[in-house]
Amino acid sequence: MNYPKNPHTAHKSPKDLFESNRTAWNEAMEYHRRARGEALRQGFEKPDYSVFDRDCDGVLLDKLASIDLAGKTIAQLPCNNGRELLSLARLGGAHEAVGFDISDAAIEEARALAGRAKLNARFERTNILEIGDEYNARFDFIYISEGSLQWFPDLDEYFSVVGRLLKPGGKVLIFEMHPFAYFFETGFDAANPDFAAISTKGHTITRAAWTMWAALNMRLRPAIGSCTNSQIF
Repeated sequence: MNYPKNPHTAHKSPKDLFESNRTAWNEAMEYHRRARGEALRQGFEKPDYSVFDRDCDGVLLDKLASIDLAGKTIAQLPCNNGRELLSLARLGGAHEAVGFDISDAAIEEARALAGRAKLNARFERTNILEIGDEYNARFDFIYISEGSLQWFPDLDEYFSVVGRLLKPGGKVLIFEMHPFAYFFETGFDAANPDFAAISTKGHTITRAAWTMWAALNMRLRPAIGSCTNSQIF
């Protein structure tokens, strides 16, 4: 499927775009780490710790309640610093968790957090579109979190990777927020960097109220057709 081209990036090759993204995220991760301080490192040392504690995560947790992850092999792509994947593995009792991300700094932090959490989890630094064939038909469950899909110019290509990584009958859970919500952000709380206030029509609401399933993105529906023999939540 042909999608509109971004005039600011149309002259760049896909490889250049992904390498620029890699460089930018390596720089950004240091700011994120400083903003969070020791919160994640200390949190994952506790056996019941999870990052899914925002208002909007109630929707996610309701969906997860209908998916049996116990003893399963799960993945997240991309996984950022692994905090969500580690929380999923802990909440669901997964046997193994594997995270993939293009950022060197994100993977470094994810590996450190996995050590704190003492979970059977590992993290691979790679372009998602270049995940090796050794992971084909490996996963029972793949999680795609908010803010992930926007980094891939061709969702057909992205979901073809998702499709080949899933076992037959595997499940995909997509938790997304409409990008338009970012226009309404009014501030950033360094003590709580994953949760910003949004203001519209004189009312201040939380980003949680804008969280919605990625099916609202018109580009998504045809692309997920690549995940044959799988369940999409």
